[in-house]
Amino acid sequence: MSRARRPRVRGSRWFPPGPARSLAAAAVVAGLVLAPAATALAGTAQARVPPDHRLVLGASRVDVLLDGRLVSRVVRPPGVVEISWLVGRVPADWVAGSGDGTVRLKAELSLGRGAALEVGPRTSRLELVGGADPRASSGISVQGGTLQLLGTTVASVDPRTGRPVPAGLPGRPWLSAGAGGRVDLRDSRVTGLGDGTTGARSAGLFLGPGATGSVLRSTFAGNGIGLVLAQTQAVSLSGVTVTGSVSDGLLLRGDAGTTLAAVTSTDNGRDGVVILGGDGRRLGGLRTEHNQRFGVRAARLRDLELTGLRSVDDTEGALLLVGCRSCVLDDPGVQGGRVGLRIGAASGPVRVGGGVVRGAAFGVQLAPTAGQVTLTGLTVNGATRVGVEIGGSGAALHGVQVSQAGVGVRVYGQAAGALLDQVTVTGGRDGIVATDGTRGLTVTGPTVTGVSGTGLRLASTGLTVRSGTVRDAAVGAALPGAGHLAGLRISGVARGIWVGERGRITAQGVDVLAARTGIEVDRGGTFDLSSSRVVAARALVGEIDRHGANTIALPPFPWFGLAALVAVLLAFGLEALHRVRAGRSGPPRAPDHVLNIT
Repeated sequence: MSRARRPRVRGSRWFPPGPARSLAAAAVVAGLVLAPAATALAGTAQARVPPDHRLVLGASRVDVLLDGRLVSRVVRPPGVVEISWLVGRVPADWVAGSGDGTVRLKAELSLGRGAALEVGPRTSRLELVGGADPRASSGISVQGGTLQLLGTTVASVDPRTGRPVPAGLPGRPWLSAGAGGRVDLRDSRVTGLGDGTTGARSAGLFLGPGATGSVLRSTFAGNGIGLVLAQTQAVSLSGVTVTGSVSDGLLLRGDAGTTLAAVTSTDNGRDGVVILGGDGRRLGGLRTEHNQRFGVRAARLRDLELTGLRSVDDTEGALLLVGCRSCVLDDPGVQGGRVGLRIGAASGPVRVGGGVVRGAAFGVQLAPTAGQVTLTGLTVNGATRVGVEIGGSGAALHGVQVSQAGVGVRVYGQAAGALLDQVTVTGGRDGIVATDGTRGLTVTGPTVTGVSGTGLRLASTGLTVRSGTVRDAAVGAALPGAGHLAGLRISGVARGIWVGERGRITAQGVDVLAARTGIEVDRGGTFDLSSSRVVAARALVGEIDRHGANTIALPPFPWFGLAALVAVLLAFGLEALHRVRAGRSGPPRAPDHVLNIT
């Protein structure tokens, strides 16, 4: 029996012969191997799957596409098309209207170059159909055309339930614009849109690269991300409220020429406002409330000027700056939160001018990796942990006021070269604290009053304190390291100055008035005192070298108080003597000629 010949397979464009066939087979195998991974990735990018139904509004016609195939065309009138015009001219289940001014869209409506679409005020409500299947979702995409929302509400709807599409479903509807597209909102509301991930379908309104437009007196509520401006051009936002977003409220990423006025972002699942990238921004009028992370998070910026930020009870804090170069924050107003203002890594120079931070656990935090930061005229009230915390190098505080804080100002870690100029700390536990490891701290003209613990507790190497006042504290100054004091006045304290066993302190022109000890130096420490006055029950304790004219004395004796005490005791004594003498003479008797004595 002869062997049967195998049929010869000719090459074709679907199955090429030779080496190409091997490559094709390898591609098939690779496809099988990578299919699970591709499926997993598709789960995160389902929002990018094209819908089954698509309408393309062009300059002169409307194209109707089903599964990517053109099924019909409709000639449209010139000028701006109101969305209700589509009702009855395209498939009825794609665009449907009702007598109450509601239009329901079950398709992707794309606006091409030269197309202009208007929603409202004739259409008071536009419902975009969506659900779990991204191919059945709907939305409006502006690619070169213009979309106007005027006095209307745009909302998602699940046709099975008649309710808004739940957050997190990949088939949630969207509004977006790309290059050459323009979107203008006036007195409108956008709610229940966006899947909250990334890209054009992530937000209530996504304005992408090259898009422009404006939003005036409008609200974005309950969207994935509220509003996104990504590489946009000259967008104007005024009177905008973003609330209840699953993720961030307002996201600005690489946009140019954006103007903001009276923008409020509240109760969002992450940050209220996120600013990523961009040079020369001038932003004002931001208000954030009750966001789950920061009110404003800004990163990778240069020459930012943020004026009049107002934050109320944002969970993590009002502002986080990361990688912000040559940035200015003027007149912030912060209430509550864990951190009022946090200047993070690679930020500097940064200047904060004026403003008030109230009720935050940490009023201001300067991270260890932050660069040069200057705080001028800032007020911090009621910080339960620390008023101002400095971890970076080159920080400067001028005229900063802290009241009722756990610690007024704390310098920690490897911070170097910090300057505290005319800093005032009132109430709380400790005034100004510098931990071991810090270097080159300079404190000029501090005022610390009414703290329950220590006024100045400074362990910085190379410490310098010039002038200033500490009054009404348990301890005036605790100095475990090395440094120099000049012109410091301490009064109303139990202990004036304490120096640790490794302390090396020189002091000139200091004035200490203490109830118990004036200057106390532990064994091993040294203190060099000149041209100073120390008045205390135990004025000097430990190794203290004195030079020049020093006044060392007991506290002044309270003579007037003693005289008053003696007078009171004398009065009591005379009264007691009078009572004793009256008792010895017996009860008073009436004269014999007085008869009516009953």
